[in-house]
Amino acid sequence: MVNSIIELMTTEMVFLRRDAKWAFVAGIIYMFCNYWGSEWVIHRAVYNIPFLNWKKGEEWKSWLGYGLQAPVLAIIVWIIAV
Repeated sequence: MVNSIIELMTTEMVFLRRDAKWAFVAGIIYMFCNYWGSEWVIHRAVYNIPFLNWKKGEEWKSWLGYGLQAPVLAIIVWIIAV
């Protein structure tokens, strides 16, 4: 975010509406990478947030929470582009 804000302020970079789909894809990829890192690499939650900690038996909460970030990211990019 910081890098994007600096680039927006110092260059002629703009957000494009068509890039919203790539923000969505990035959010979905991040969800799977976070799960993989939590379960197979560091064996604990990457972020110790109660709703997003991949707790055994309650993984659906994390899938839902991280899954909702993808459309939110896409909407933010689309709004900024408009």
